[in-house]
Amino acid sequence: MWRVWFIAGLILGSLVLSLLRGGQSFSLEYGALSRFLPLGVLIPVLFFGGLTMGFGARWAGGCTSGHGLASTASRSPASFVATISFLATAILITFAIHFATGGRL
Repeated sequence: MWRVWFIAGLILGSLVLSLLRGGQSFSLEYGALSRFLPLGVLIPVLFFGGLTMGFGARWAGGCTSGHGLASTASRSPASFVATISFLATAILITFAIHFATGGRL
């Protein structure tokens, strides 16, 4: 039954957001990243980014939020290391992208 509520929440949430934004807007943009990268480059970047995230999550034995929320709460040393490495990598990549684009992204 939770799956039904999950799908209903996705649909209802997207409808509410659409109404709050003043109507539907369809585009191929992906936020600020799509303003910096052309679509032909953006698609492979997103694909390989998702692939490496999935590989990393599988290799770490869970997902980033699972390690961060559930396993650190149970004081798992491996999950503390995994969560710190996820956050440190995200911060470093964010600063690198910000520096490489001159603050435009």
